[in-house]
Amino acid sequence: MSSTASTSSQPVTPHSSPRQQVPVAVAVEDNLYNWNPALEPFVYHLPLDLLSSLNNLVESDKTPTRLNSCALEFQPTAAPLPPPRPLKPLSAPNDPPWTLSFVQGTFRHPTDRTHLARDACFMLSSPSFSLSRDIRALADKFCDRAALLKYQGGSKTITPFAAEVIDTMHRLLGVEAAEEFRRCLVDVVALTFTNVWEIEVPKAMEMGDTMVAIAGVSLAAFMAQLHHANLLEGALVTQALASMFRTSASMEHLQAMHIIVTGVGARYWSMPRATREEFLGFFDRWVVGVKEESTVKNRWVEEIKARVVSF
Repeated sequence: MSSTASTSSQPVTPHSSPRQQVPVAVAVEDNLYNWNPALEPFVYHLPLDLLSSLNNLVESDKTPTRLNSCALEFQPTAAPLPPPRPLKPLSAPNDPPWTLSFVQGTFRHPTDRTHLARDACFMLSSPSFSLSRDIRALADKFCDRAALLKYQGGSKTITPFAAEVIDTMHRLLGVEAAEEFRRCLVDVVALTFTNVWEIEVPKAMEMGDTMVAIAGVSLAAFMAQLHHANLLEGALVTQALASMFRTSASMEHLQAMHIIVTGVGARYWSMPRATREEFLGFFDRWVVGVKEESTVKNRWVEEIKARVVSF
């Protein structure tokens, strides 16, 4: 539903326009379109070709912000997402202007809450951003960025920025909009994780390509961090671990398993003892497939088992 102009001081609702209800954000954002890269310290970490792409983004046309406020109860299997697509680069010439703030946010230090909040506000109040149109694109960008962090550089983790975007959506667009995006984000991450480890990694490793496996390991870390931040349900963690058991084990698979098991925290493993023992049974049969013998392998196996039985 299109937003309706309003100049009153009423609070922002899921049906109102954040640009018209939050004049301060609009004023700051207008400066964003005259953005000078030399004024931002973080850009010294960006390659010149990326800076050129970012500057080109601000010339794209600006469309009114629209909002889709539909938010159903979270049902991971009720409405399947489209099949996952190949991981994409950080930016492209045809990306909309809001992508600039997204890229900035993913290069911030994860504890820099002030600038993370500013980037989230700029992005969501951009006239080029429409929740109903861009919600899946934004989730895709978070997923791609998390998977390719080791290649693209920037912050070691983008989970704090994802949390800040959801919090800012809550304030500007309403609780239903924030929950709709959170659901979309975690579903995209979980679906991509399964696709990468069950299909893409085996194909890539047959060709001697390790990039996909490294991206899969980074996705494992992102999933664990999202769960630790109370943004991703335990059911999706279980789904990810189950997808690993359906694959042939390798050191790369074991590394991803280790990251998830030790990274999700105590809340996930606070389950009945019989369930944890069942997991360990699956794990013992699966890990036999890791043929490499090394101290790293032994350490990962020991830490996984210790984590599971410690509750």
